[in-house]
Amino acid sequence: MRPKPVPEPSDSATADLRLAFERMLPRRAEALARRGRLFCAEGWDINGLLLLHEDVQRLTGAAGTYGLLETSQALLRLEQVLADFVNQERLPDAGASARIQVMFEGLGAALPTPPPSSATPAPGAGPR
Repeated sequence: MRPKPVPEPSDSATADLRLAFERMLPRRAEALARRGRLFCAEGWDINGLLLLHEDVQRLTGAAGTYGLLETSQALLRLEQVLADFVNQERLPDAGASARIQVMFEGLGAALPTPPPSSATPAPGAGPR
């Protein structure tokens, strides 16, 4: 028995996924940047470096998947710098940390403008 073919996602499903990704991207990018800045300021450990690299790598791939070229390129540059240290099994020194911190701080400029929220409160439906 042959397996059933996997249906291609519809254009609207792809658009919905991209929109959801764009909405959560600023939070994920800021969480990564916060972790990266903390390492740069307080010092690195190899496990933290590995996890940070993997997280940047995943976000880079997702940004590329959804066609966010500028975001993907900025993340890719950061991923490659972190990969150099991971591959050499060494931690960034003070100079490298300063350069990495600048890259994390520049991520916000590479993010797309957040899409408007589709959930608008009804008139008079404020907080209680």
